[in-house]
Amino acid sequence: LAFIKNSGGRYILDRRLLEKIYEADPEEIDEALEAFIRRLAQKEKLDPHHDRVYVIDDFDDAEGFLQDIDSDLSLLKKIEARMQKLNLVSRDPKVKRLIAAAKEILSAPGKPGEPRRKVVVFSEYLDTIRHIAPFLEQAFPGRVLVAQGNLSKSFFHDLLANFDASYPSEKQRDEYDILVATDKLSEGVNLNRAGAVINYDIPWNPTRVIQRLGRINRIGRKVFEELHIYNFFPTEQGADVVKSREIAAQKMFLIHNTLGEDAKIFAPDETPSPADLFNRINRNPEELEEESLLTSIRKAFLDIQQQYPDLVNNLDDFPTRVKTAKPYKRDELIVFRRKGLQLFVHTVADTCAEKVNVSTLTLEEALPHIRCEANTPHLPLSERFWPAYEAVKQYREHTPMPASENSLLIKAENNLRSALEKHAADLGDYVPFIQTLLRDLREFQTLPKYTLRRLTAIEMHGRVSQSGMERFKAELEALRATLGEDYLERVEQRAKAFRSEIIIAVENIRT
Repeated sequence: LAFIKNSGGRYILDRRLLEKIYEADPEEIDEALEAFIRRLAQKEKLDPHHDRVYVIDDFDDAEGFLQDIDSDLSLLKKIEARMQKLNLVSRDPKVKRLIAAAKEILSAPGKPGEPRRKVVVFSEYLDTIRHIAPFLEQAFPGRVLVAQGNLSKSFFHDLLANFDASYPSEKQRDEYDILVATDKLSEGVNLNRAGAVINYDIPWNPTRVIQRLGRINRIGRKVFEELHIYNFFPTEQGADVVKSREIAAQKMFLIHNTLGEDAKIFAPDETPSPADLFNRINRNPEELEEESLLTSIRKAFLDIQQQYPDLVNNLDDFPTRVKTAKPYKRDELIVFRRKGLQLFVHTVADTCAEKVNVSTLTLEEALPHIRCEANTPHLPLSERFWPAYEAVKQYREHTPMPASENSLLIKAENNLRSALEKHAADLGDYVPFIQTLLRDLREFQTLPKYTLRRLTAIEMHGRVSQSGMERFKAELEALRATLGEDYLERVEQRAKAFRSEIIIAVENIRT
């Protein structure tokens, strides 16, 4: 409703873009929709439903459409009110069962030669973690480690010392029995001192559940003869509606029979029925879930790596400045420049024009312009290349982002500057941390949109009440505890690990 109102009666089905701009100003939404339309014009194949801008006034029943949205909103508010009346947040029966299961696991005697089991509780959602963590901490005071937000170096020290069996024995500790985490921790860390995983929810993609189990099932460092997996599913009544177990089990059936798997994920007698499997297999996966830009790039890279391994193996020997040309439907230049952790993509859209005009692209916008096949011929650089290339090199670098995100970044920076200029005396030892945040916003921009919103929640531009100041300090304290005092140092170390600058220029020549 907010998007339709702010966009002048238009709507899109691109959920990721909509969520980024629905609260933006009408002018910012107009710019984003124009960019969206330009991207659609470059796609070879359009989805007739997804790849378009809907004008509500053109609907056969525009008033009925808006009434349906109002009806949904009213229903959701009634559900929320009923939940509050039943006091389901503080008397959550699912949390009670979670605590009971954790107590059963932690109190169970271990087998001879095995340590006492610890527990890892996984949820797909950060909000769920924030909901269940206080209950667990109350039931197991001082024994619960919670992974949320950007994780600090001290957090990982605690994590590995308490849950990683391969951590140096002299540094291992036994301070925590329970780890609560999102899927952010389902890859890349060893948690094999746990021995038990509780899946507080089941993702639609069951391979994530396999990744969760992989944290405690570490090849070459076996701690427990058996690993215990506990899964929360809806009640029988809820299962008829949600069908999460049925869907997950059918997908797991595919995984077992296609790839094989050495662990049973959902049940001890796991042989899921392939009912209705044919229809599910033949559905376009893009209809079920959106593929992220990073995933699509990774898949394309892996395909190239499989077909042309020598090409990929020789990438390390490439110079830091690569210039190439290929045939395309128009004359243009695309230049990628990486400095530290920042990637800049600039283009000269028409190298034949008398005046060289440089503009900025997102990575997603640039990909169709550089994509080519293995047999695409390599062309010599044209005489137009060098003037355009020099213009790009002199162009002031910036990374484009949706207008709403850019606006949020500026608001957060201005709010922090005002806090330092007008309220430094009241902020005391938070001043160095604010300076660190400001440096991050200027040089690295690692903070997610959620954090930026928290930094703008309390306006610091003028007089601030005592309660407002305390809330602002509380936000800073929570952020400092999550990120760690030294988080920007870690970012800088990552930046130093890269070559100082890499430039790749791709000239497209009309043929």
